[in-house]
Amino acid sequence: MRLPTPLLALVAGACAAPLLPPVAAPPPSASAKPAPRPSASAPEAVPPPPAKPAARAPRAPAGEIGTAHAVIVERVARDGGWVVFCQARTDTNGDGNVAAELGPGGKLGGDTPQRYFARGAGAGETIDDLLAHDDSGRWVVIARAGSVSLIDTDGGSETNLTALGLDARSDALTYRPHRAVTFDALGSRLVYLRGQGKDTRVVVRALATGAETVLDPGAGDVWRIELDPTGRFVIAHALVDDTNRDKKLTWPAPLRPEARPCRGPVASYDTWVARGDEPVVRLLPVDGTKPETVPGFVTTLGAGVVVREPPGRLLLRKGGPAEELSGEKCGARVVLVDHEREQLLVACTKPKGRPKLELVSSGRTVALDADLAHQSRDQTDATPVRLFALYPGNDTKLLDLATRKLAPLTPGDVVLASFGARSLIRRKRSLVIFDAESATERALPGTVSPSLDLTTAPPLVMAAPFVVNLEAEKVIGTVAGRPLALAGDGKVLVARGGDGDGSALAFGPLVWQPPVAP
Repeated sequence: MRLPTPLLALVAGACAAPLLPPVAAPPPSASAKPAPRPSASAPEAVPPPPAKPAARAPRAPAGEIGTAHAVIVERVARDGGWVVFCQARTDTNGDGNVAAELGPGGKLGGDTPQRYFARGAGAGETIDDLLAHDDSGRWVVIARAGSVSLIDTDGGSETNLTALGLDARSDALTYRPHRAVTFDALGSRLVYLRGQGKDTRVVVRALATGAETVLDPGAGDVWRIELDPTGRFVIAHALVDDTNRDKKLTWPAPLRPEARPCRGPVASYDTWVARGDEPVVRLLPVDGTKPETVPGFVTTLGAGVVVREPPGRLLLRKGGPAEELSGEKCGARVVLVDHEREQLLVACTKPKGRPKLELVSSGRTVALDADLAHQSRDQTDATPVRLFALYPGNDTKLLDLATRKLAPLTPGDVVLASFGARSLIRRKRSLVIFDAESATERALPGTVSPSLDLTTAPPLVMAAPFVVNLEAEKVIGTVAGRPLALAGDGKVLVARGGDGDGSALAFGPLVWQPPVAP
């Protein structure tokens, strides 16, 4: 689907139970009581993930997807094998027409859209929500008709997670992963919450076998879980103390009482100021060993954990004495986490003026000739790239995380995407590839769309109308229409009935369009 440029956004701002056997999936409509929880005993480790996922063949279908109605694309498999989208196909407001409209501020009007899940070509099946999917697109967790299922989209097998006791409640945070279901980075394990309150358990499920390890998250109400990018821990955010003194434990974001509604393509965010209690962070080792509550937790880093002391120091803990990464005078806030090289990009927020940037790691601090306009919160999502774009003032610079050096670009440049040692840059209406290894630039032929329609499937990038292979450093073709998604084989998802814009939604059906070679 169409992506915003994340780097521009940056500037603007334990006891464990034994392994359970694989569980056969009942039909989606079947009702079943939650499986009994086994008694605690010595845990058996979940099989470790493979070194890397197996290469997957493209699955983008040749036929039409959806119907001839207004369409909003929400999620697309990396290989093009499935699409989650919204369409209004019935006259829900009784005006005699079937139409969903884009109103002021991006608010949807007209008939109420319904969410659909299409595997391959076709109209798609009605669903309530897509709760999670792995990076490859093979595995999805779908809510439909009051039940939640784990689906292997390769073979079609399903496991009823509701029957296994899944806590499928959702909070109302927008554009955030589901609070209770997540996959690891390699698509080898699913982690989910089972039960509620004192009976809550964290389940780590090996996708290849269905074997499960059940972890005790400790006391309190588990609000959200996520997986440490290294795969060593489940990070549980739990409410333990009534920090806001309302005599109950309250989530920082409210419970969503119904299925997530379809939203228009114009992003809007729900916020709550000073709501709920302050969660504590517990690290639950996936091998079932003893969990640890970590005050001041910021992120994991390599084999260590980064914490912040109340005065503002960042410390790296690796089992022995803690090592200082950044001192109190800096007031460091994390801008990015580079797990591959075990380093952080931080902004020093305490000195006056724009926050200066530093790269910090064990035994090393590199001051950078770059700054940010503002940084009030830690950004701890891991970056998978070597080259990271910065926009200090009117300048554009690329930070090479491998060499820890800045490469200045032309003022006004916009970095569209990076892969390995190369970045694709928009320079006015032209495309330029920058190679960090040779410190050279190469201009590509042609001019790009003025609306900057962009979507990525590394190493491929579509900057309309061009599909560019960053690894091969060339344009592989062009596609007419506004891109809604890009598959790994270079096909582009477009709306056959008409492109959307700032005043109207795209119109289906959807089709995968191969690029036309130059």
